Amino acid sequence: MERPEHEGEHGPLAFPPIYHPEKSVLATAGAGDVFAAWVENPGNQDDIYAAGSSDEGRTWSAGRRVNTDLGASRQLNPAIAADSTAVYVAWEDRRNGDEDIYFARSTDSGGNWSDPNLRVDDDIGSANQHSPSLFATPSGLSAVWVDSRRGDDDIRHANSADGGVAWSASTRVNSDTGVSDQRDPVVAVDANGEIHVAWWDAHETGFHIYFASTAWTIVEDPTAQPPASGPLPWWLVLLIVGLVTAVVILVMVWARRRRTRVGPFGGAPPTR
Repeated sequence: MERPEHEGEHGPLAFPPIYHPEKSVLATAGAGDVFAAWVENPGNQDDIYAAGSSDEGRTWSAGRRVNTDLGASRQLNPAIAADSTAVYVAWEDRRNGDEDIYFARSTDSGGNWSDPNLRVDDDIGSANQHSPSLFATPSGLSAVWVDSRRGDDDIRHANSADGGVAWSASTRVNSDTGVSDQRDPVVAVDANGEIHVAWWDAHETGFHIYFASTAWTIVEDPTAQPPASGPLPWWLVLLIVGLVTAVVILVMVWARRRRTRVGPFGGAPPTR
């Protein structure tokens, strides 16, 4: 379903009472390019819609439906990212009966979206995945979400190096060993390609914001060579010999001063 283009700097993107938008998110790519995604409820069916603007939001394209399922399942909590080649949207999707993370991309500024939608999470059971966050860089995409496959809510991450066509196996981000919940993750990737994730965490008393980063992992360079070995320089040999000699002399002096004469079995020394 589409809507007419809207013009004006402060006008709405959705038009009540037919639509009931919620959870809007924004992404930028290039000078003046802005993209928005949100949840709409036409006919009591929650779907993901998106629109784009090339003039810093003064005018917007017609909103287009992103999810391509034909049923009446709900799609919620969109996340959006963009780069110089495409716009990407991930969301919570209930087309399979439970909550999963699905994904679509557009290479024409939101005019058309990939069909079929692709699933991001790799859970093979019926656990729920929800609340995604998405980040795009020139080298790929990073996605995080809340995942309950272990019995509690954890944060998991996956990445794609081909614009979302294929996704890596997911990894657990939070490291706690209990059954407390972690929720509402956000992901960002810096210029060095390091992935940073923050989330709401309840594994301690009260609620806190926790953070993890791939920059903390030390990876050894397999091409690095150990320093070359060889004989010690003469001055270092002399220094070591001098230090050892000085220590030996000090020990001998200390031992002589501590020595006392005793007789057999600890008695008094014999007299002469």
